[in-house]
Amino acid sequence: MAVLKNHTRNLKTVQINIKPFFVLKVLLLFILLLSGLHLLGLYLGAGVSPRFMVQFDFNQEANIPAFFSAINLFLCALLLLLTSLLKQKSGSPMLSWAFLGLIFLFLSVDEAAGIHEMIMGMTRRALNLSGYFYYAWIVPYGLGVVLLTALLVPFFKDLPKRTRSLFLTSGAIFLTGSVGFEMLGGNIIQSQGPTALYSFYYTCEEMLEMIGSSLFIYALLDHITGIYGSSISIGRSDGSL
Repeated sequence: MAVLKNHTRNLKTVQINIKPFFVLKVLLLFILLLSGLHLLGLYLGAGVSPRFMVQFDFNQEANIPAFFSAINLFLCALLLLLTSLLKQKSGSPMLSWAFLGLIFLFLSVDEAAGIHEMIMGMTRRALNLSGYFYYAWIVPYGLGVVLLTALLVPFFKDLPKRTRSLFLTSGAIFLTGSVGFEMLGGNIIQSQGPTALYSFYYTCEEMLEMIGSSLFIYALLDHITGIYGSSISIGRSDGSL
């Protein structure tokens, strides 16, 4: 993502050279690789080793695709928090950036630890949900997305047009996968079981989530370089951070 260079006179000052499109290409290539391995596992079916299926199956937890998704969300969090620091340094509003950074930090932990899985069981039992809401975590998380969007309307309006378009596009892609295809998959798994159609749905779900978060990383890097340039120094010449 960046080339780090320590200044010879001040080890606390670090220069970061950012190449947004290169980062996006690397992320998309990795998604393509993971998708190919996942689809190969589905195609081979019982003829492939269980270990291979566990490590690359998009429908499993705590494996390589899940780790990649968690890292992607964590990078989103770091870039949002970095942007909030840059905004603060330049005297611009930074609270919304920091708030979004904390939200994405939670999402990355959730992806790694499966917090939504625990919430899903409790919500399903409490509301007696089924069908398209079989994966019941969609209800509390969906309400959270609606509330968050309403709170951040002024923030989105103040964004540069290009950044706003990239944010909205990446968000739409991510939510189409995480909510849209999750609902379709939940309805199928409850009514028909693990069919080929269910495999198609969860494959689309995970691919769209990874593509959406990767595009959001690109959008953040593009915003940072568009305003602050492709070379950013972290630290001060007097030796203090």
